[in-house]
Amino acid sequence: MDVVTGTRKARKTHACEVCYHRIQPGEMYRRTITFDGEVFNWKNCLPCDDPISQAMDDGYDDCGTISADSVRKWAHEHMGLYDAANALNHRLREHHAND
Repeated sequence: MDVVTGTRKARKTHACEVCYHRIQPGEMYRRTITFDGEVFNWKNCLPCDDPISQAMDDGYDDCGTISADSVRKWAHEHMGLYDAANALNHRLREHHAND
């Protein structure tokens, strides 16, 4: 599996895979492209970097990759234990309140 990741400046609106935040033009975000027989394109807002890293460190990954559902599950299970989990849960509540 090949993985290319980097921080980019948005030229158009994107949605964060993890918290659904609307990444606006001009805003910085993380883009990860994975090649494993298929091309998988992942975009997340920079505040979701910490919960993603911590979820991977806590074993919520699958051989070096992680799903948005796994990060959200990690945040739910670690609410009150980690600032990154609390912040992600707050962003998710805000998103659902605005739907």
